[in-house]
Amino acid sequence: MLAILKGDLDAILGRYVGAQRQAIVAAFETWWDKYRVTLTSIEEERDAASEKLRGYLAGLGYGT
Repeated sequence: MLAILKGDLDAILGRYVGAQRQAIVAAFETWWDKYRVTLTSIEEERDAASEKLRGYLAGLGYGT
Protein backbone atom coordinates (compact mmCIF):
# COMPACT_ATOMS: atom_id res chain seq x y z
CA MET A 1 0.00 0.00 0.00
CA LEU A 2 2.81 2.43 0.87
CA ALA A 3 4.55 1.69 -2.44
CA ILE A 4 1.37 2.55 -4.35
CA LEU A 5 0.90 5.76 -2.36
CA LYS A 6 4.56 6.71 -2.93
CA GLY A 7 4.18 6.14 -6.67
CA ASP A 8 1.05 8.28 -6.77
CA LEU A 9 2.73 11.08 -4.81
CA ASP A 10 5.79 10.93 -7.07
CA ALA A 11 3.54 11.27 -10.13
CA ILE A 12 1.63 14.21 -8.63
CA LEU A 13 4.81 15.98 -7.58
CA GLY A 14 6.37 15.33 -10.99
CA ARG A 15 3.42 16.98 -12.75
CA TYR A 16 3.50 19.90 -10.33
CA VAL A 17 7.24 20.46 -10.77
CA GLY A 18 6.88 20.22 -14.55
CA ALA A 19 4.10 22.81 -14.56
CA GLN A 20 6.15 25.16 -12.39
CA ARG A 21 9.17 24.79 -14.67
CA GLN A 22 7.03 25.67 -17.68
CA ALA A 23 5.72 28.75 -15.86
CA ILE A 24 9.26 29.87 -15.03
CA VAL A 25 10.42 29.38 -18.62
CA ALA A 26 7.41 31.34 -19.89
CA ALA A 27 8.21 34.21 -17.49
CA PHE A 28 11.84 34.36 -18.64
CA GLU A 29 10.79 34.29 -22.30
CA THR A 30 8.42 37.19 -21.64
CA TRP A 31 11.18 39.15 -19.92
CA TRP A 32 13.58 38.41 -22.77
CA ASP A 33 11.10 39.74 -25.31
CA LYS A 34 10.34 42.80 -23.19
CA TYR A 35 13.89 43.79 -22.22
CA ARG A 36 15.84 42.61 -25.26
CA VAL A 37 16.43 46.21 -26.39
CA THR A 38 18.89 48.03 -24.17
CA LEU A 39 18.40 51.54 -22.87
CA THR A 40 21.60 52.58 -24.62
CA SER A 41 20.29 51.56 -28.04
CA ILE A 42 16.98 53.34 -27.38
CA GLU A 43 18.84 56.51 -26.42
CA GLU A 44 21.04 56.26 -29.53
CA GLU A 45 17.97 55.94 -31.77
CA ARG A 46 16.36 58.88 -29.98
CA ASP A 47 19.46 61.05 -30.47
CA ALA A 48 19.68 60.15 -34.16
CA ALA A 49 16.00 60.99 -34.69
CA SER A 50 16.47 64.26 -32.80
CA GLU A 51 19.39 65.23 -35.02
CA LYS A 52 17.42 64.36 -38.14
CA LEU A 53 14.46 66.45 -36.97
CA ARG A 54 16.76 69.32 -36.07
CA GLY A 55 18.16 69.18 -39.62
CA TYR A 56 14.67 69.26 -41.16
CA LEU A 57 13.65 72.20 -39.00
CA ALA A 58 16.84 74.08 -39.80
CA GLY A 59 16.12 73.52 -43.50
CA LEU A 60 12.71 75.08 -42.98
CA GLY A 61 14.22 78.05 -41.15
CA TYR A 62 13.16 77.04 -37.64
CA GLY A 63 16.59 76.19 -36.26
CA THR A 64 19.25 78.33 -34.68
